[in-house]
Amino acid sequence: MRRLTYGWSPAGPALTIQLTGPLVIGYQFNWALYGVLCVQMYIYSQAGMPDSRVTKGIILWIFTLETLQTITATHDSFHELALSWGNFESLTELYLTWFTLPVLTGVISATIQCFYAWRIYVLSTSRILTLVIVLIALMQGAAAMAEGIQLLITQNVQGTQEDTFKTTAVWLGGTAFCDILISFCMVLLLSRNRRAGSRRQRQ
Repeated sequence: MRRLTYGWSPAGPALTIQLTGPLVIGYQFNWALYGVLCVQMYIYSQAGMPDSRVTKGIILWIFTLETLQTITATHDSFHELALSWGNFESLTELYLTWFTLPVLTGVISATIQCFYAWRIYVLSTSRILTLVIVLIALMQGAAAMAEGIQLLITQNVQGTQEDTFKTTAVWLGGTAFCDILISFCMVLLLSRNRRAGSRRQRQ
């Protein structure tokens, strides 16, 4: 007869808590933020914004991907914390994490960054700046998908940091740099346009 440990690992309760604690908090935050996103989508749909079909399509695409990510994350949480309760090894299984985290996150972030690159082009008409942002966004998105494929092939969750160190560095580093660059450009361009608008009003 198989002996269940009921959530406690042979290595001790501390190790089990280190594995399950972040999972529980992460899944709860994921659902909380998804609830906020649903409220935002409802407000947007009721506001009747005069956006183009392309913009509305991008918003619907992002919402669909976020919904898919929440579904796959819930699938993994149910397998880890419910169906496999008492089985310590299930906490280190891959499940759909290779798709939920690297692949979907990379696609979502790259799409949003490319959208902001287009907005920056509208405000600045700078093709070079826009091209730089798009290339960085596509690079980090490709690195995220490459990491997901690596995880799917190796199935080595415990050795993820060693196996995917380079792709993770490109993915997260590229994402951070692209977000900072977008934020800096948007603040600078909006401030400049605001000052120009104030001068026109005074004239």
